[in-house]
Amino acid sequence: MGSIQPSGNISNPAKLIPIIPPSKGHGYDLYKELGADKVMIYSRFDDSSRDFPINTKFCQIGVLKNPTKFVGIETFTDSQFSGLYAINFSTVNNILPTIGEKITQNVTVGISTRIAVGYVASYDSDTKVLKYFRDRSLYYGSTHDQTDYVGVSTGGNTNINFSNSGGTVVGESGFNGTQISSLSGITTIVNGSIINLGVIFNNGLANPEINKKTGDIIYIDNRPLVSRNIRQKEDIKIILEF
Repeated sequence: MGSIQPSGNISNPAKLIPIIPPSKGHGYDLYKELGADKVMIYSRFDDSSRDFPINTKFCQIGVLKNPTKFVGIETFTDSQFSGLYAINFSTVNNILPTIGEKITQNVTVGISTRIAVGYVASYDSDTKVLKYFRDRSLYYGSTHDQTDYVGVSTGGNTNINFSNSGGTVVGESGFNGTQISSLSGITTIVNGSIINLGVIFNNGLANPEINKKTGDIIYIDNRPLVSRNIRQKEDIKIILEF
């Protein structure tokens, strides 16, 4: 740029500094232009649906990248999901299951009886929905654990699913669900109110909404233990630097 000489005798001429915009204009890449080096991930959950357990505790949050749906290879894109199995009972006894306790059910497979096993994640006494998970230890018997030695691959158990036509679901606390319901769909009616259960049931049973063997865990944060109650709202904020 050539210089412009002032005409006449100016004792204090103006000094001009041109501002040259980015090649594609201001605002085209806002974050780069402002020098951003952090991104915040925000989520809130409450009891508006029964997707997230209300009678449990948590102390870890994270970011899971590109999990797939429970069936197939399609990437899960909905705004929320449940990674738990669920059972809806028609009839239960008056003992509430304990979070973390083992539940079992005798299931007939062919001419033999097998045992379905899981661990309680939550139980809703209003809807009679019990959510459970399966730990990897369930795949090993009393003589084989997950240690990598001869026989570990052949000693593993086949994990049997809970069944609508199986026997009573029994917990270590004395809880038992004597009959799994025939509920199909995502809602149920309790005392005249329609309740969204968060997951789709088929004859009283629901699978997780994602395949837990897929996706990449790109962030984990261990936090002080948070105990939940039915009126509690959770605001989760994660700030990532890059």
